Amino acid sequence: EGNDLTFSQYRKYEQVLSDIASIGKRIEDLTTGDLETLNAHYANRYKASTLAGFTAKIKTVIQYAHNRGYIHFNPSATLKVRKTPENVVTITEAEYARIKSKTLSGRLEKVRDALIFMCSTGLSYIDFATFDPESLMDTNGQTIYTGRRVKTKVEFYSVLLPDAMDILRKYDGDLKPIMLSNQKYNAYLKEIADIC
Repeated sequence: EGNDLTFSQYRKYEQVLSDIASIGKRIEDLTTGDLETLNAHYANRYKASTLAGFTAKIKTVIQYAHNRGYIHFNPSATLKVRKTPENVVTITEAEYARIKSKTLSGRLEKVRDALIFMCSTGLSYIDFATFDPESLMDTNGQTIYTGRRVKTKVEFYSVLLPDAMDILRKYDGDLKPIMLSNQKYNAYLKEIADIC
């Protein structure tokens, strides 16, 4: 309440409600055992971080219903959100140099350029996907990109390093031609990794 949901977040809450219905239950009929069954169902379908997100959403939906008197018992009160740290994979400077210098064409060239731009600005994929050249400014001879992180809404400032500036010039300031869906981007990155 009072918080705007993105379409993606809304869909995830819809998915939770749909999943509750898929086990033949309504929110007011849920037991702690039902939630454990639902959580086990998620554990078989998703990795740990996604599982934690769905568990948190289940708790939110049920807490909302409980706070408003739609249900009198909160079966999610003992449900734990278990976030496990993910093994973040980064590329080394040598891998970066190999990818940057590799001659590629077509979609793989565009994905490589997107990767180089993100590495040279510190932007996450979603922040790159919403890149707006109108948010560029020159300060003391440096080009700075400013905005708000899509996921956290935290304001950021990013200095564009020379490689990012090269990519920006290559596409005349319009990065839309190298923006793909996250799924395609990740699949093509794997192809580039195999080639390099």
